[in-house]
Order: sequence, then C-alpha cells, then structure tokens
Amino acid sequence: MLPVVRGGKDGWFELGSIKMTDSEITGSAQVNFMNKPRIRLDRITGAISISGKAGDYSGECQAYDPAATPRKF
Repeated sequence: MLPVVRGGKDGWFELGSIKMTDSEITGSAQVNFMNKPRIRLDRITGAISISGKAGDYSGECQAYDPAATPRKF
C-alpha cells in the first residue's frame, strides 16, 4: 500500500487530526503530498479501517497482554 515516494520513518507515520470518543478513534496519516488516508479504530469491536488513494484496508485488533499471551512467532 505504500508508494515509493513517501514520508514516515521505517513504515510508521504520525497521526494527525486525531479524535477520540468512548467508542472510536479517528485520524489521518500524511503518506505523501497526494495521499492522506483516514484511519478509524472502533474501540468496542476492535475493527480497524484505513481508506486512502492507494486502496482500503480493514482488520480486527486484539488486546495483547504480554504476561498472559504467548508470542505467535
């Protein structure tokens, strides 16, 4: 999803326009001068969606407790 010309550091981008409520977190990431995808994280269901010029992504986040959850790899 990342273009050749992009910002960020090691594939990570700072979020801007962050809004947090009890039910969701939204924001956007400046990938480059033409692509600023929107990010939405549902705090109730764990659903995450990213929507931008390079395409869309959706997935599920899961809580992680390092004391109780073994590593997957």
